[in-house]
Amino acid sequence: MNENHDEACYLLGEIIERAFNLSALTNNYRYVEKALQYAGDQIVFDEVETYRQMSKNPTFAHIFSHNQTELQDGSYRNRVGGVVTNALEDVLTRTAAASLVFAHSVFEDCVYELLKITVLVGRDDWLPFVERKQIVLADLQKNSRDEIFSREIDDCFNKMERQPVLKKLDALFAVIGDRIIGNHRPMPTYKYNRERISQIDEDRHRVAHQDSLDYNPPTLNGDVQYLLTTSIFLSSLLIDKYDIRNKQRPFPTG
Repeated sequence: MNENHDEACYLLGEIIERAFNLSALTNNYRYVEKALQYAGDQIVFDEVETYRQMSKNPTFAHIFSHNQTELQDGSYRNRVGGVVTNALEDVLTRTAAASLVFAHSVFEDCVYELLKITVLVGRDDWLPFVERKQIVLADLQKNSRDEIFSREIDDCFNKMERQPVLKKLDALFAVIGDRIIGNHRPMPTYKYNRERISQIDEDRHRVAHQDSLDYNPPTLNGDVQYLLTTSIFLSSLLIDKYDIRNKQRPFPTG
């Protein structure tokens, strides 16, 4: 039991460290945004100039044969400049969308690892998930009750990896129990909101599988910070329930 408790402490430390790394995603987006703010005009100018130079190259004459009027009156500058400006805005949106997808992936992995901690140090809390499972009589002759329960709990936990994040969260809360949740000291300015997690999950699915431009970049900071704070909140519930503490895994010797 002590070995499992130590492993749970190590996992907790790794989970918290991974969760705090989520903040880097909003910084990355902010740096890209600032870079485009400072360099955007120069990028537009360079691309317009490249367009002009290409239009004078005989090799590309067939491409520009229908654009002679705008090349002569200079109106191509506004059109090409607008296209490049829109492309830069798309870069920001795709950067934010990619950051959201990555943040969601890290968050979901943290939730699964927290479930793993409960299996390590609170295996009996998983009994309600498996107590209605049908067991073949021959199995009872080969294995003890504890062995059967342990096997079924491991199987249930392993299958949880393929479940949606909301299913993982619901399972985690079920394992933690109402008593711990009800007695937990609330975190300032934070409240668990299943609907918000669901919305972030839907946004993640949409930009990952449908349209990477269908995301509002200004919401990234709030979304990522909510996932981070939720990870810390869930970790604190496990600390209360199983008396575990953030503990750094020792480096292997030899």
